[in-house]
Amino acid sequence: MDASSKIGILKALEVECYSICYYVLQQETLATQASKETMQELWSSESFYLQDADHRLKALKQLALRRSMGIYRTHLAERIQVLVAN
Repeated sequence: MDASSKIGILKALEVECYSICYYVLQQETLATQASKETMQELWSSESFYLQDADHRLKALKQLALRRSMGIYRTHLAERIQVLVAN
């Protein structure tokens, strides 16, 4: 698939991706990071573009949740370290 087609597909899913990430993280900076990581991973996934729209949305939701939870765990661990150190 050519780059402009991939961009069009990702552009159509961008708001949904950010919404999921923000719902999980409740913080704009972290949600932006999770959304960006999700989109970057989808950009390089050729199999993602071979799926129909419903399956793409499902894959996006799963990956956005996985990325958001990973960032949440990392952020929480960092906060705990700061609290323990003080």
